[in-house]
Amino acid sequence: AHQQIPLIHVVHEDDELLANSPEAEWYKILQSLSWEQYRSIAADYYNALYHFNKSKPHSQKSGELS
Repeated sequence: AHQQIPLIHVVHEDDELLANSPEAEWYKILQSLSWEQYRSIAADYYNALYHFNKSKPHSQKSGELS
């Protein structure tokens, strides 16, 4: 089967800086991470976080943690 190549490749300045930084080895690791296998875990996490934030009353005072 023929695979479609991307029509647009966006390069962000920050990405270039991180990719070329000797202190940003973590960025190179993240770029090569096979993230697809973690998609359902991430979706479950963000759904739980959303429901937690919707159900918990939050303080309006800045700096106060609940």
